[in-house]
Amino acid sequence: PQPLNGIPSPEEIFLSLPPEKQAKAVQALVDRGVLEMAPAAPPPPASTATGPRMDAAFIEFLRNVVPFFLRATEALGLQTEGLVDANVLTRAEAGISGTDPTMTREETEALLNRLALAISSLISVIPHLGKYCTQSLAQQLAAERIEDLSHNEGKAVLERWDAVYWRKYRQMSSAFSDGTLEKDINMKVAQHVDKWLQRTRRNVPGKG
Repeated sequence: PQPLNGIPSPEEIFLSLPPEKQAKAVQALVDRGVLEMAPAAPPPPASTATGPRMDAAFIEFLRNVVPFFLRATEALGLQTEGLVDANVLTRAEAGISGTDPTMTREETEALLNRLALAISSLISVIPHLGKYCTQSLAQQLAAERIEDLSHNEGKAVLERWDAVYWRKYRQMSSAFSDGTLEKDINMKVAQHVDKWLQRTRRNVPGKG
C-alpha cells in the first residue's frame, strides 16, 4: 500500500523493525487475542528402530539368533537365567513393536543391550577355538604325560621303554574317538563363554 500523505503504513512500519522487535510485536498481538498461532506439530513417537519395516527385520533377526544362543549355551551346560531366558524374545518383540505399553524405551534398550552382550560372548570364542583344540590335544598326547603314565604302570623285564611308550600313545590316542578330547574342548569353550556372561551380569542393569 502507498503511504497516505507521506505517512508510512502499519505494514511498512512492521517490516522496518529489526527481527527481535517484530517477534515481540507478534507476541503482543497473540497475547491480546488479535492473532492466533497455529499449534506446533507433535514430535514423532519415540522408536527403538527407524520404522515398522526395520522393526520387523530386527524382530526376525532375534527370532533366529536367540533360540540358537539358548540351545548352544544349554549344550555347553551354562546357566543363562536372569540374563537371557525363554521369555526374553517375547519381551524384546513387545518392546520393539510397542505392543506392550508397560515397557519403556529405556527398558527395551537395556534388554537389547543385554542380549547383544550375551550373544557376543558366544561369538567371542571363535578366535580361540584353534588354541583350545591345540591345548586339549597337547594335554592328552604330550610326550611327558605318556612317559609319566608309562613309568607309573611299569613294564616287563625284557620290554623296551620305547615299545611301552608307543603302546601307551596308541592307548591315549583313543581320546580322538571316545569323546574325551571333545569334552575337554567343550569345557574350555564353556569356561570362556561363562566369563563373558558373568561380566555381562555385572555390567548391565535390569533383568532379562
